[in-house]
Parts: sequence; C-alpha cells; structure tokens
Amino acid sequence: MIYYQVMKKMSNRFDLRLRMVRMAEEEGISVAARYYRTTRKTAYKWVRRHEQGGLRALEDCGRAPKQIPHKIPQELERKIVRLRRRYPGWGPKGRKTYFDLPCSEAAIHRVLRQNGLIRKRKKKWKKRRDLRNLKAALKPFEKIILKTQPKTPYLEEGISWGLPCVPDSVRRITDRDPTLPASAKRI
Repeated sequence: MIYYQVMKKMSNRFDLRLRMVRMAEEEGISVAARYYRTTRKTAYKWVRRHEQGGLRALEDCGRAPKQIPHKIPQELERKIVRLRRRYPGWGPKGRKTYFDLPCSEAAIHRVLRQNGLIRKRKKKWKKRRDLRNLKAALKPFEKIILKTQPKTPYLEEGISWGLPCVPDSVRRITDRDPTLPASAKRI
C-alpha cells in the first residue's frame, strides 16, 4: 500500500492515519512506514500528533492562514461600506483621496465586492442582444415624437427659405434617444 497515492484518492484519510498509528504503536515505526510505503518521518508525525491531540489530531487541518497581515480592520471596512452607500457614484480612487483612507484602492474595491456592493458589468454581447430584443418588439413609427420649436430670429429678420427644408428646430426623437424629456407626449 503506497501512502501518498492512497491519500490523494481517499476522501476519508482519517481511517488510514489511525491504522498507521496503531500499527506503529504495536509493531514499530519502521514496520508501519515500510507497510504503508511512506517515510518514517511521516509515521512519526502522525504518532506524535495522536499522542498530543488524540483522535481529533488525525483529521485534516485547514490550510488557510491563521493571520492575514494586510487585513483591513472591521471599523475601516464599515466606514468604506457607509461611504459607498452615501456616495454610490464614487470609485475607490476618489474615496481614497477625498476621505484619506489608509488602504489601497484595490483593498477598497475588494471590500465593496465582498459586501455585494459592486454589480458585474454586462458583457457587450449581452447588451447587444437585449437591445436587439427591444428593437424587435417596437413597431415601426410607434414611438416617434415630433418636437417643434419655431426659431423667431429668422422670422423677425424676414428671411425666407426658398427650398422646402426642415429647420434645425424640428427633430425626430425616438425612445432610444437619451435627450428625450420625461414629459414628452407620445403620438
């Protein structure tokens, strides 16, 4: 039995370690290491852990770091979240410089992302697809607005237009036009 290959494939490593420790206690470290095809150092490690911590010490330990030196204090995180809620249009760079925050822009962005305050941008192809669906739903000439404003200076000066043309004051506006006033009437 090869210890390292078995450990990779096993979901419950605890049983194998326990059997190796019991065999090491009964027959010796070298015999157990040879049987499980591992080093004596590994066998000693599990025997020592079993003696110090009992059965719980044979379970997998978390590999996450115990301390994170660059972690932002909770109070500063709360301040960043408060600032985001109060000034939603500001980015991390503006917040850092204006409010003199003692952390990097990337850290501010990370805090906002972890608290769910940053929306993912829509992919370009998704925007196009959505706009395509909206355009397909519109009937021709359904949402057209004609807005006219007579230009009085031309009328006062007596200028007459010889050609039939549409003056600049007449514009065709559709719902997709961002300059459309909210109070415009639909025809």
